[in-house]
Amino acid sequence: MIVKQLEFHDLDDAYIIEASSFTDPWSESLWVGFLPLSYGVFEAGQLLGYAQCSRVLDEAELLRMAVLPSHRAQGVGVQLLQAVCAKLATCGVAKLMLEVRQSNLAAIALYRSCGFVIEGQRQNYYEVEGSAQGESALLMSKSLTRDLESVQ
Repeated sequence: MIVKQLEFHDLDDAYIIEASSFTDPWSESLWVGFLPLSYGVFEAGQLLGYAQCSRVLDEAELLRMAVLPSHRAQGVGVQLLQAVCAKLATCGVAKLMLEVRQSNLAAIALYRSCGFVIEGQRQNYYEVEGSAQGESALLMSKSLTRDLESVQ
């Protein structure tokens, strides 16, 4: 498997993964806007998953990450996330942050296995269909300075 920056011609495949992973898929204009910090994991030319980030100075946020349903729980997400952390670290990013649904236990386990720690919680952050009360988000982060040291 290889992790590289997504290009415009990868977006059709990324949309398929997006639609199979989120109930609120992003629009094409959002995708294009975050393309410079979007990475994909490929095997034999097939896009298996992606991660999209934003960056301000020395901090970045993992906005979206998804893997094809047929390739989940096989280490694809770990490889993708580790590579993204390393790439961001070499670009001067010191900290990567994210928000995750408190009920998304698989994602939380993935993030923890890659060195992320829980820093806090946002109450009622995610909308829950048919409910006046939302679902909380866990705020997680990882220092990337250690990733940079391991690359050098």
